[in-house]
This record gives sequence, structure tokens and C-alpha cells, in this order.
Amino acid sequence: MKRWNEAILRSGIKISSVEEELRRLAELYDLNLLDTPQEESFDRITRMVADIFEMPIALISLVSEDRQWFKSCVGLPEGTTETSREMAFCQHVVAEKKPVTVHNALEDIRFQNNPLVQSMHIRFYAGAPLITKNGNILGTLCLIDIKPRLFTQEQMDLLRHFSQMVMTEIELRKSLEHTRQMEQNLRQINEKYESVITNVHEVIFQTDSHGRITFLNPAWTEITGYTTSESIGTPLLEYIHQEDRNHKLQCFLPMFSGQVTQCDHQVRLITKDGGYKWIYVLARVTQGEADQVLGTSGTLTDITEQRIAEDRRRKDLEVAKKVQQSVLTPPITNDQIEIDAIYMPSEELSGDMYAWYRIDEHRYGVIILDVMGHGVSASLVSMSIRALLRGLLTAAIEPIHVIRELNRHMTSLYIESTDLPVVHYATALYLLIDTQSCQIKYINAGHPEGLILQSGDTVYSLSDGCIPLGIFPEMPIQQGSFGYTAPARIVLHTDGLMEVFGKTDIQAPAYLKKMIHEHQHESNDGFIRHMKRQVEKVEERPDDICLISISIPDGYPHS
Repeated sequence: MKRWNEAILRSGIKISSVEEELRRLAELYDLNLLDTPQEESFDRITRMVADIFEMPIALISLVSEDRQWFKSCVGLPEGTTETSREMAFCQHVVAEKKPVTVHNALEDIRFQNNPLVQSMHIRFYAGAPLITKNGNILGTLCLIDIKPRLFTQEQMDLLRHFSQMVMTEIELRKSLEHTRQMEQNLRQINEKYESVITNVHEVIFQTDSHGRITFLNPAWTEITGYTTSESIGTPLLEYIHQEDRNHKLQCFLPMFSGQVTQCDHQVRLITKDGGYKWIYVLARVTQGEADQVLGTSGTLTDITEQRIAEDRRRKDLEVAKKVQQSVLTPPITNDQIEIDAIYMPSEELSGDMYAWYRIDEHRYGVIILDVMGHGVSASLVSMSIRALLRGLLTAAIEPIHVIRELNRHMTSLYIESTDLPVVHYATALYLLIDTQSCQIKYINAGHPEGLILQSGDTVYSLSDGCIPLGIFPEMPIQQGSFGYTAPARIVLHTDGLMEVFGKTDIQAPAYLKKMIHEHQHESNDGFIRHMKRQVEKVEERPDDICLISISIPDGYPHS
């Protein structure tokens, strides 16, 4: 409004009030009428008005902050499109907010010295306001003559009627402009939508309530080989692999019956060349009035490469799992001792591991170990430890030497490979059992307590030791020892055993002690089979499970 502020300070400009003028100008500019080309709908009115009133000049004048501009004119010299606002007769209509009639400008003190009166010899003027629905005056429909004239009230009423016709055209023009803008916006949106639909790699589909295809984008042809024209109108189910159709129906039927609003699943989609591709289907119900099911819409994403990669990974992991299980120590059964274990990974590969070896005629080394984490990384760390164990347990023998060497190995993995994304640590429990002296030396490196039940009702814990392996290069170690009386059962386990039974850290030891006590008279093999059945009852196992049962029979050592 800077131009208007400067203009209003100059003499000769008339306004009703600053507030009304600002509001009027805002609507005038919002209509986008100023400086637009001639339009026949407006010219027709000015010609008709000039003929009816037998006037040489008829104008549709729009008054801005500093000029009057003619949207349509009859009778002015060619090229005349505007005058300054100071000279405009029409500004008086805007300022006074009512029709203005000047019968003889030479006798009207307001216009005697107006340049238009002096140079263009204007004598007569009649102007009717162009009033919007908001009450703002845009300008006038006016009549001009170079000679004085009389103008009756009836004639002014008729001129006001024609000014309303001009406003009708302006409103219609505004409505048409709005419609054109809406159409342009819709075209742009549709173009963007069509571009997206055409270029996305996922199939976008729609079906009717009978499952027949009603829409497909070009990605359908890229994935299946079928054209959209030959597929639209056919049941989507026809393109689903025969073995997957029942599964697809189980997913889609609840949507058609209104039980669910969306579903997702994986199926095989038949291709035109006779093959198939794995597809991830994401579908949603399309509803009409009163929640009537009209059909479905959604996307079909080609996941064939992912499925192939997953199958390859699954096969590789299955091989790795067999390799990992193949190196587990076989059971030991003799007249001195029986050792056996349960080993059940939560995933394809496990971080849990155990081993035992007969060191000499009467001594046995037994270790159970749990590497933090699951899956491939934990299993690789576990396997690296497994490669050391036979030589370590049969050479170092003493628990304190075994644990120190294992800790050195764990810490060296990360000192030498600083780019490893995750630092693993391991808990372990190592026992050196001497069946001749009935002595057990052990170290518990942050592992769940080992349990010993000997003749009688008391279950003892093996808890002395140190922090988990791999945290610090050097650490204090406390070796524990225990003298037992045959018959005895020793149970070692990883924490996954307690998690699978839903026990808390406080409940877990008491629960396992109870299990050991209740089955103390069973053979070692019988106890292992009982514990395995308990684990298998639980469908979801959140962690790897490992349990070692060691039985020392009555009568050994021989007296």
C-alpha cells in the first residue's frame, strides 16, 4: 500500500475512510481485474448502455489507489485506458458510496477546473457504483457526454440495474477463474499422481467386491508379463500360485466380510512365461456409504530377490548349525562318571557352548560358556573359543590357568580388531573334577550358579570366581573348591533355561534345585530327557538353552 499512502497525501483524492479504502482496494486486487485484456461480456454491456441512453461515452471504470482504469469503454479515443484518480469523476462515487450525477460540469464547483472538463470538454456525467457482495465499491458504470444533459431518477435506477449486471459478470468471471484454477490444480495433481502411479516399481491394484481387478498400473506388466488390459476384469486370484490360493483367501475373506480392514501376506504370483515371483501383498478394504464393502486396493511388491537371499542364508546357516553341533562333545559314560547335555539354540546359531574332556585316569575338565548375544556373531566368537578348548583344558588343567587364558583370548579379539561394531563378553563356569579324591575345583566367571546334589537333601551352589570374560585384560580370580560324597549330581546351565520357564532371577535357582531334588534318583540320561521335555513344551524360546548334567554313581571311588 506504499503507492496508495503516497497518493492519498496528494490533493484531489477522495476517500470515505482509511479502513473502508483499504478493504475496498484489497478486494479489487484480489479479483485480478486491473490491466486485463478486453472481454466481450463487459463490452456488450457498455455498448448496450450507450445505445439505450443515447450517450457518446460509456465506461466500466475500476478505481485503484492512484488511477481509474477502464475495463471496458465506448466512445473514448483509441488507446485511452486510464486517467489519474485526481481527475476521475468516478472517485466521487467511491468516496460518497452512492450514484453521482453531474448535469453541467461547468456549473459544478467540484469539477469546473478539472482537466477533463477543460481539455476533453466533458459536461455531463452519471455514475452508478459497482458494489460487491462484501459491500465494497470497485468503481462505476458511468455515462459521459460533451454537452449538458438532464438525467432523471428513473434513468439512474436503470443505470444502477446495469451496474448490477456488470457485478454479475465480475462475480461470474471470479467463479470461472476459481474453477479454472481448481481445474489446473487438479490437472497438476492428476499429472503428479499419474506420474507416481506410472513410475513406481510396486504394483498398485484395485478390485471390486467379487475380487475382480478394476485397476492396475504399468508395474503389473513389468512383474508378471501380462498387460493391464488383458488382466483388468479378471479375478486377482487367478494369478496366485495354486498352492498359495487358500492362504490368500484366508487373508482376503475377512476383509470382504467386514471383520478386518486390511491385511498383508506373502504369496507367489504366476508370470506369463509360466514361472512365478514372490510378492508381498498389502491390501485395504475400499468402503462406500454406510461402510459398504466396494472392494480392495493396495500394493504388490516383488520380493523375489529377498526370498532367494533369505533361502540362501537359511541354507548357509543350516550348514553352519550342523557344523556347530558336530563339534559338541559326545556324552561320557563309565563307572566313574556320566556327562550329557541339552543344547537348543533360539536361532539357527547359538552363542552357548559346552565341552568336557577326560584329562587323565581320574580327572575330567567340564566347561559351559555363554557368549553375549545371539546369531552369527555370537556363534563365531563361541566357535573361536571352542577351537582352543581341547588343548587348553588338557594342557593348562587348573581352573585359574584355563580362565585366564580364555579371558586373554576374548580381550585380544577386540584389541586386534578395533573396528568390530559390538564388543562381546562371555560368562563361563569351568569344573575340574577328580573322581578319585572326590574334589571339585572350579571358577565361575559371571555365570549362573552350578548346582550339586549329593546323598541327602541339600543342593549346594558353585558361585566363587570372577567377572565375565573379555571385559578387562587383567582381573582378580577366586578359585572355589568342593568336596562331594557319591552318589552326586552336578547341573550346569545357561540363563536361557530359566527364561524359558518364565522364572525371575530370584525364583530360578530355587526352581532348578527343586527339579534336581525331585529327580535325584533318575539316571543321568533320564534326567536329561525329562528336562528336554520341559523345554520343548514352550513354543517360543527367547534365548539359547544349554544344560549339562553330571552324575557320579554310588560306589565310586572304589573302596
